[in-house]
Amino acid sequence: MSIGKYPLYHKKISAKLSKEHKQTVFWFKGGDLSERKNVVKNDDIISSSNKIYSFIKNKKKIIFFKWCIIYYIKSSKKIEKNKIKKKYKSLNDQNSHLLEPICTDWDDNTKLNVSSDLFQSKDIDFNNPYGSLIELLVTIANMQVGLKKIHFKKGWLYHGWLSNISNQDIFIRKKLKHWAWITFPLDIKKPKNFSLIKMISDVMQVIPKSGIKELKAIGSKRISFLKSKIHGQDLEALIYLRNQINSKIKFSFENLDNEEKKLLKKFRII
Repeated sequence: MSIGKYPLYHKKISAKLSKEHKQTVFWFKGGDLSERKNVVKNDDIISSSNKIYSFIKNKKKIIFFKWCIIYYIKSSKKIEKNKIKKKYKSLNDQNSHLLEPICTDWDDNTKLNVSSDLFQSKDIDFNNPYGSLIELLVTIANMQVGLKKIHFKKGWLYHGWLSNISNQDIFIRKKLKHWAWITFPLDIKKPKNFSLIKMISDVMQVIPKSGIKELKAIGSKRISFLKSKIHGQDLEALIYLRNQINSKIKFSFENLDNEEKKLLKKFRII
């Protein structure tokens, strides 16, 4: 589990950005991943979402919405050379990276970008069968004025130097020792096979026993979808979302294959 005070809600920055851009902004500090220990990304997302719930329930309309967790990651050269700690202050610094669980597009205020991370946390709650994060998305989407499209994409870190690296999860696990930092794509179709061991084979030799245990715990939740006879487990949540959100709002997805497109069309999600 993640330890320490992070993610820390930055009230001043949130208020300043909200006022300057007439937005609803929730800005959290995720700290320096080179210094934090055993960070679990989903723990940070759930922890930060608790702050948002208390605010959203008192709102009626939203024009722009940004939920961001800013992390600092030194380049691999700085890590290896063990240089003196540096303070990073803005996104202009290439060591600053943003995780955006739910965020109005920076260039298009009619588009809402949604991270696949929201589908990874399923609460055991009869009232929220697909998890509280999915319910939060429904609430925000129905409150946002002028929303035309919801775009689902993989939960990468953006805007910093690591955004240009295709295997950023491997870097965070191997170089920074956050063994349970995993970004999954949406499970729309049932894959032919899935192996947690194969997925983390590149770092198996250096993962401590405690890390392996935690990875297996996370992986076991994802393996559960293999019990499905037909589809991946996130397809059901997407059908639920489609039924809960204004039908005029279009859904789009990052990197779909032909089989996934057919399933989404079949269930009238796209």
